[in-house]
Amino acid sequence: MDSAAALATLLIGAIGLLASRTLLDLASFNIIASMGTLLIAIGLFDVDGLTTALYYLVHSTLTGAALFLIVDLIATRRVEKGAALVPGHPISQAPLLGALFFLTALAAVGLPPLSGFIGKLMVLDAAYENPQASLIWFFVLGASLMMTIAFARAGSVVFWNTEGRTTGPTLDTAPISPVVVVAVLVGAIALLSIFAGPAVDAFQAAAEQALDPAGYIDAVLNSAGNVMPSTGH
Repeated sequence: MDSAAALATLLIGAIGLLASRTLLDLASFNIIASMGTLLIAIGLFDVDGLTTALYYLVHSTLTGAALFLIVDLIATRRVEKGAALVPGHPISQAPLLGALFFLTALAAVGLPPLSGFIGKLMVLDAAYENPQASLIWFFVLGASLMMTIAFARAGSVVFWNTEGRTTGPTLDTAPISPVVVVAVLVGAIALLSIFAGPAVDAFQAAAEQALDPAGYIDAVLNSAGNVMPSTGH
């Protein structure tokens, strides 16, 4: 089965997300799950699959970077519990960090309206006529459900199941630049969704060129044929 390794990678990532006991584990297994989805698209070996893979690669890169940064920001503020997914005290800048975590989680899971939703729809559409379409759909949708549960649990533990005084850097002392970087990455994810049409058109042109080397070969051979031989003078 051509897609067996890709499906296994996706399943391992989704199970790892459910089993995560720290925010860092959550971010790490999300990368594994994303790579599984990406490999499914690449494994289709056609223009639609490669177009989808290029779009999903940009999406997963932005989302993965944003998630690791937001995890570090949260862990820094949870002085007593750090990155552990256990109840603790409220953290400073909780509304802002909670919103950024929520948006990043939406993108990672593949829920609307962000680019992860478009990317997974493209995967499902590209695999529609594949002989293993039903299996791919089952794994992609099942993994998305497992990822949703994992991120919802993590968010509730960190931002809702809290008590006592606020810990971590205060609003006056907390560094602003990392938060701005996360916000920029989330904004880029939103732009990838808003401008999905032009982005897909560009990725499709790249995919067509990558899977049709005849034009490249012809250009190289013609270029080589047009080189004037040296006369030695």
